Amino acid sequence: MGRDLETIRFSTTGTLYTFSIVRQSTPEFEVPYALGYVDFSEGVRIMGQITGCDFEDMRIGMSLALSLEPFGEDDEGNPLTGYRFQPCEVEGD
Repeated sequence: MGRDLETIRFSTTGTLYTFSIVRQSTPEFEVPYALGYVDFSEGVRIMGQITGCDFEDMRIGMSLALSLEPFGEDDEGNPLTGYRFQPCEVEGD
């Protein structure tokens, strides 16, 4: 809860740590969808939806690209933004 914050830019590609296929959710989200944790070289692990590939093709350790995308609106009509990941090609793949 401190106020001494610093903005740090980190890479936009990471490695899939783990994932799950969500088959039941709240009415706001269409199922099924994949949700995963992605590790970044800066020591950050981010959770977000995985898109752009079939569930059967997802593998722990695969390279994923991070993007921020709208996924709906709050009660006052303000846009909501969340993390989303898609497979990507990186050097060495």
